[in-house]
Amino acid sequence: MGEAHEPRSGCPINAAIEVFGDRWSLLVLRDIVFADRRYFRELQAGSQEGIASNMLGSWGLRHRPTTPALRVRAELLEQGGPALWQEFMDELRRSHLDAGSPARSPSVRERLNAAYLAATHSS
Repeated sequence: MGEAHEPRSGCPINAAIEVFGDRWSLLVLRDIVFADRRYFRELQAGSQEGIASNMLGSWGLRHRPTTPALRVRAELLEQGGPALWQEFMDELRRSHLDAGSPARSPSVRERLNAAYLAATHSS
């Protein structure tokens, strides 16, 4: 039999999800329906289970209908994983706080913009 572990929270819905599969979808839906959370930051900050921003963003990519042009930047960030997010955060720190590591060329914003322009021009 499998090894026992502590659940992320005392929520019975969370306990069921940990046993049956997808660990986040039902929790996000629970928070939207029962906690009246409508925005990304509300969902992230109010989660008893501590949902990470990349998981919440990934959930949104899969469950929210959109056009290829609108989702191409989110997909690029998702594919880049933590390294790309770290680079993006460093870039934002440089831009807004005059801090962070040296700039890379092309910047993350330039790559995101290029992906968006390519997607909009191919439609």
